[in-house]
Amino acid sequence: MMHALRKHSSILAKMKIFLPLVVWIILLFRTANSQISASRKHVGIFGLKHEVFFLNLEDGYFGCQVNESTDYLQLYELSKLCDGTSDCYMGSDELRNKLKCTNDCDKDGTACSNGVCLDGLCHCNDGFGGCNCQVPDENECKYRPCDVFAHCTNTLGSFTCTCFPGYQGDGLQCEDIDECQDPAIAQRCVENAECCNLPAHFVCKCKPGFEGDGEERCTDVDECLDPQACGRNAECVNLPGNYTCQCREGYYGDAYNGCVDLDECAQPGGVCGPGAICTNVEGGYRCDCPQGFDGDARSAQGCVDYDECARSPCGRNALCRNEVGSFRCECQTGFSGDPMTDCQAACSETDECNQDEVCSNGQCVNPCHEANACGMNAECLMGAHAKQCSCPAGFTGDPAIECVRVPISCASNADCSDGSVCRESMCLPRCRNDQECALNEKCLQGSCMLTCRLDNDCFLGHICLSGRCVYGCKADSDCSASETCRDNRCINPCLDSPCGPNAACTVVNHRASCSCFTGMVPSPTAKVGCVRAPALQCTENRDCADGTSCMGGMCRPLCADDQGCLNNERCDGGACKPICRKDDDCRTGEICQGQSCMIGCRSDGGCPRRVACIVSACSCPFGEPTACGTNAEYAPS
Repeated sequence: MMHALRKHSSILAKMKIFLPLVVWIILLFRTANSQISASRKHVGIFGLKHEVFFLNLEDGYFGCQVNESTDYLQLYELSKLCDGTSDCYMGSDELRNKLKCTNDCDKDGTACSNGVCLDGLCHCNDGFGGCNCQVPDENECKYRPCDVFAHCTNTLGSFTCTCFPGYQGDGLQCEDIDECQDPAIAQRCVENAECCNLPAHFVCKCKPGFEGDGEERCTDVDECLDPQACGRNAECVNLPGNYTCQCREGYYGDAYNGCVDLDECAQPGGVCGPGAICTNVEGGYRCDCPQGFDGDARSAQGCVDYDECARSPCGRNALCRNEVGSFRCECQTGFSGDPMTDCQAACSETDECNQDEVCSNGQCVNPCHEANACGMNAECLMGAHAKQCSCPAGFTGDPAIECVRVPISCASNADCSDGSVCRESMCLPRCRNDQECALNEKCLQGSCMLTCRLDNDCFLGHICLSGRCVYGCKADSDCSASETCRDNRCINPCLDSPCGPNAACTVVNHRASCSCFTGMVPSPTAKVGCVRAPALQCTENRDCADGTSCMGGMCRPLCADDQGCLNNERCDGGACKPICRKDDDCRTGEICQGQSCMIGCRSDGGCPRRVACIVSACSCPFGEPTACGTNAEYAPS
């Protein structure tokens, strides 16, 4: 069926109403701009000239221009497409490739004779239906029996209606689907956004006071960036999704329109101290004492005629309180007595304090209230004036230094209790941040772990060893000056007893230093040991000091047993004699005989000049004492 349309604008308007119901191919509408140049005239989407062309497969017809004018359009049956005869002004009805015209619709020996074969499917002219448009059939869809939001499909003797995507119903009546009722869709809107339903669609919209796309972010709008957000003398405070204005201190009024100065001096009761003069200033006030008065004009004492406390009239450990025309002395907290003369300390002995206190600097104090009273994670309790540090339940260690969580082995979470989780074969408490863990632990991957990568990952006094935080050191500088770093622990080097007998050990700059006790000398060094200073030679007891006796020509300490001698001495014949293992352990002029130092020699080199060593004794080289004359000495030839 062919019809000429003069009032095409009304028809096109009607077709636009049913645009979702049909398949349209619009090559291009002619516009005034398309006629600017002859070279661009009549160029369309398919690379051809401009032409209005539309295709309505549902109703079985197509339309196009028949001449250059777009005031009149012609409707044709679908069978006129690709029939070898150009019916449209620019031949758009014969563009086989663009229209997808094919010849493969023949079925059961029948051809697509009352329609057109497009992309292997036979589309019927108005008034025909069936597999290959062989059966006369009225196209009920042209009467628009379906809902405006439904698609109509003609069938032999009937039709079907299907609602468009985003709508629901039987096709005769379709209603919009509220996608925002679907939790999965509503969850696509981020925090501070709300889901807004639209026809066949939805949109996530940021709430008032927020900005963004609604599905990825909605950030707060800082209204305070607008200098005009609040009035004069007001401060802007940004809030999530909103803001508020408040007058600055010293001002009042409508903060959104402007604040005015507050006359504080007119406030009931006054704002200055007694006897002071109040002067209002912009945004505040000033308090001044009148001439002849002194004091803090803003304080509760106000202005007084004279501050007697300036000359310190109170006694020791007392505080002076100035008053109008006078003053008052009070003992400091923890002191008692006459504040005009002397305030005594609250205690002098611990027994004067409560059971949970001790006397320190004249004050009764609880040591558990002091910083670092006990080690890390340890609990502090007081009783009978004594401080006791202990590790809490589930922890172990030296409470004076550090308590660590008792490790509990596990194979799975079922082996753990109290909400702990099994990780790396250990039951570890769950956590959300470090504050939920012990002081020497960190919250890693949801569990409290005593682990680390660097020393900085550990707390003060800890180092990182094998991925775990341990209390220790890596260098002497990590320890106090009286300790040294050994095997990653700060220890007192004197605990290893590095000094010899009769020597004292002190630590200087992380190193042990050995020194002999008073009256002792190194033998040969204090690190090896110390012995008594060389004994004085004697001929009788009165040549020796108290506690010593002349034995073998030497003043030696008296003793009853070995306990009365030094560690490297023994009591021999009532005198303390050095114990030796070799001659170097004895004094000069002595040799080691049976672990005892005896006067003697091993060679002539151990004797004075011109004296020979004979039978371990320094003597003249002859058998009798008279071998050399009086005042003569042996002179070797």
